[in-house]
Amino acid sequence: MLFALLACAPADLPGDSGPTCDVTIDSTDPSDGAVDHYFRGPILFELSEPDPTAVVVADFAGTQTVDGNYVVYTPDEPLDPNTEYTVGFDYCHGAPEIAFMTSDLGESVEDTEALLGNTYAIDFSEGRFLEGDDIGELLSTFFGRSLLIQVLAYDEDGMDIRVAVSERGRDDQEVCRRTLDIEGMDISESPYFSFQTDEFSFGAYEGELTFLDFQVDGTFAADGSAVGGVGFSLTLKVSELVPILGVGDEDELCELADQMGVECVVCGGGTCVTISADSIYGPELQSQLLDIAPEDIPDECDVEE
Repeated sequence: MLFALLACAPADLPGDSGPTCDVTIDSTDPSDGAVDHYFRGPILFELSEPDPTAVVVADFAGTQTVDGNYVVYTPDEPLDPNTEYTVGFDYCHGAPEIAFMTSDLGESVEDTEALLGNTYAIDFSEGRFLEGDDIGELLSTFFGRSLLIQVLAYDEDGMDIRVAVSERGRDDQEVCRRTLDIEGMDISESPYFSFQTDEFSFGAYEGELTFLDFQVDGTFAADGSAVGGVGFSLTLKVSELVPILGVGDEDELCELADQMGVECVVCGGGTCVTISADSIYGPELQSQLLDIAPEDIPDECDVEE
């Protein structure tokens, strides 16, 4: 898995002792002194080169994984919102620490009934790509659209939402695209929500893309004004990406993907790539989504279904 870290920290963090190797910390997420770390997010250290001795030291239980130059520590349980934490990093160069604070995401929603009818815009291109990062960033330029989500129901049985796509470059609903109503999204850990489906179609450049193994999750802000920490994972058929990315054929795209560190795998009688991202912020929109069935799409739209 590739991590495109957004937060940078100096090579020598507070608490560094004398080095016994040339390995340094290139960046961390969160950065030392950050005040907005997502309460369900991992702690990441990017090194100048791999160090097999590196160990994350924290006063909360978690799982450490290593991917090349990246050391990732994932808490076993969500951290507390609006809380200060200090995490140490014991490696061959020393034993520095980073101190940070979580954001207020994760605090209980003040009025769940007030969520009803709220619409949020999720811009996939704003995320931090994890898997398929290079090809994901390239593909995001072709989307040019946000995923619009409206809350239709929110109670102990789960959350029902309506999903639409925006016009290109705007957050207004695209009336030439059908909407999709999804029932029973898991909110057992409210204000956190999650959803998974085997197939999901998204209006994209000159038609639609079908996402396989689509997953999305996030957290409502306490006042309902936004959703934050939104992440997604999806698998795409290479055959659908070829015309969008303008490459010759599937073999050429897979060769390009391989150069970007993305693996093409066999799936559903074809070849697929997986893209995932997190750290997406979705503001509330002052609008309601129209319910648009395929047969309701105006003839002049000329959309391929």
